[in-house]
Amino acid sequence: MENTSKTAAPGSTGGVAEPTGLPQVLVIDDEPLLGHTLRLGLRDSLNVSVETSGEKGLERVLGSEPFELVLCDLSLPDKMGADIFRAISKQKPEMAARFVLMTGGPVGEQARAFVDSYSGPVLNKPFVLSEVERLVFALLEELGRSLPLTRPA
Repeated sequence: MENTSKTAAPGSTGGVAEPTGLPQVLVIDDEPLLGHTLRLGLRDSLNVSVETSGEKGLERVLGSEPFELVLCDLSLPDKMGADIFRAISKQKPEMAARFVLMTGGPVGEQARAFVDSYSGPVLNKPFVLSEVERLVFALLEELGRSLPLTRPA
C-alpha cells in the first residue's frame, strides 16, 4: 500500500488519509496490522487514517481535521483509551458521541471501571470487518451522514 503521507509523524503509521469526500475516520490502535486492515477493508466507503500513538491520535482529534468518527483502542502503551475519551469529552464534546471504543477486554481495575461506565459503542476484539462496517455505517446514519455506497447487511 502506498503511504498517503509525505512525512509520517513519530508514532504514526503514515496513515494520513487523502481528501476524498468520503467520511473521515481515525483509528487509534497500537497494532499497525489492525489499522492497515481497517484502512484497506473500508477504503471504498470511508477515508480511514491511522495513528499507533494515543498521544498523536488525541492531538489529531483535538486539532482541525474533520473526523466524523474515532475508533480507539482501550489499551495503548502511551495513553489509555479512557483518558483519550475523557480529554475529547472535555475539550471537544461534540466528538464524544462519535467515539467508538475497541477492546480485547479491560485489563486492570481502572480500565474495567471505565468500560462498565462507558455508554458509547464498543467493538470487542477480535472482530470481523463486517462488524466494523455495520457499526460505523449505523453511527454515521444516526449522525445524518449519507454514504456513497450501500450499507452492508
